[in-house]
Amino acid sequence: MVEVISGLADSIAGFRAKGEVSKKDYTEVVEPEVDELVRRTGKINFLLLLDTTIGNYTPGAAFKDFLLGLKHLSKWHKMAIVSEQEGVRKFTDFISSVIPGEARGFSKSQFEEAQTWLLAE
Repeated sequence: MVEVISGLADSIAGFRAKGEVSKKDYTEVVEPEVDELVRRTGKINFLLLLDTTIGNYTPGAAFKDFLLGLKHLSKWHKMAIVSEQEGVRKFTDFISSVIPGEARGFSKSQFEEAQTWLLAE
């Protein structure tokens, strides 16, 4: 399941993933928020708090995540992935060198720092 994180700055699309994450979560929750952010600001500052493991992403969710990245390829500004999984954080840091924009992994104790980083130009 994916839910929108409320109370974030207007320039951030923020989500919390927990339990199983499905294609429907991306279609009904993530995509509309990201599309609206692009419409309003012209760029994407994306925050994902992972309270689940990547293994709980269904194949449909993983594919929708990939498609979302392609749909707005030139709009990605910053992506912060917050997770206790060291591998997820390291992968996020690595992909920053191969995708548009910047990506950075944070631990849950760095949640506030992730938000601050997203807002910094």
